[in-house]
Amino acid sequence: MKNRFLLPLLLLCSLHAQAQGTEALHYRLSYSGLVTGFLWKDLADMTLKLTPQQGSFRENPAARLSMEVSTAGYSIAEAIHPLRYHWESILTPDLKRTLLVRVIDEGESDSHEVYWYNWQDNTIAVFRKRKQLDHSIPLFDEEPRLEWEKDFLLPVPTFIDSQQAVAPGLSYLLLANRLPGRLKRDATDPLTMFLQLRQHDFHTQKTLPLQIIHEDEPAPYQARLVATEELQHGECTAQTMKIEVRRRDHSGEKGLMTMWLSDDAQRLPLRFDVEAPLGMLHAKLQHTIPSSRNNSCAGNHPATNPLLRDDD
Repeated sequence: MKNRFLLPLLLLCSLHAQAQGTEALHYRLSYSGLVTGFLWKDLADMTLKLTPQQGSFRENPAARLSMEVSTAGYSIAEAIHPLRYHWESILTPDLKRTLLVRVIDEGESDSHEVYWYNWQDNTIAVFRKRKQLDHSIPLFDEEPRLEWEKDFLLPVPTFIDSQQAVAPGLSYLLLANRLPGRLKRDATDPLTMFLQLRQHDFHTQKTLPLQIIHEDEPAPYQARLVATEELQHGECTAQTMKIEVRRRDHSGEKGLMTMWLSDDAQRLPLRFDVEAPLGMLHAKLQHTIPSSRNNSCAGNHPATNPLLRDDD
């Protein structure tokens, strides 16, 4: 059963509203399931970074979020599926719309995908790395006869692909699909969703409706405060808010994610669990750069949270 949250949930919340510099959150990712005999095994390191200064996209103001995940140094993950994963989101400054997502895996998948959410035309355009096709005939051709894929849709805009062309007249990326009529209401990608979770005051409003678009599929989700509880984190016990996020369209698709946010002014995502194929994925915050003031043990009331937007 396909999980819409698995890799995107590796993109957990970078700080957007703090303007004091770049924050990096470092996580250890673990998995328990059929593949590991239901034993917990460490799989990867994840680093989330955000430079809060505003940039631009197509000459309009925009914000950028990014993350990296690597299985380097984890023998089980390296043997099963080496991962060198890079994600970048470009969104409107008010966090209401994602404009573009770029996903690159320099590991075994060797993939490069771009999703352009064109709100002006209500269209999603999907781009991917151009491949070389082998036209050789077994038993007849001693050497492979390789040929680059041709464009079968429109050419790739230069703001999407700035890489060197693979051949004369052939860009590095190609337009793989164009889906009109998909953007019916404001929607954000999973990374931006976590920013919204950190900014929301769950003590005032326990539920938060979300419209999340992953790849080319928008879908309704809902985040809900289910408990406030203590969580052992390092050498201290942190007061946390336990948040559950579920898909709301009764599609029968799994997608439960549980996240523990520190119940203080920092709203640090200390831990999250997500349903994964044949098991469960677990992520735990290891450290932050610059070092957190770590008031997470103090449990300050979230009304002092600088992440809360004026309209919350």
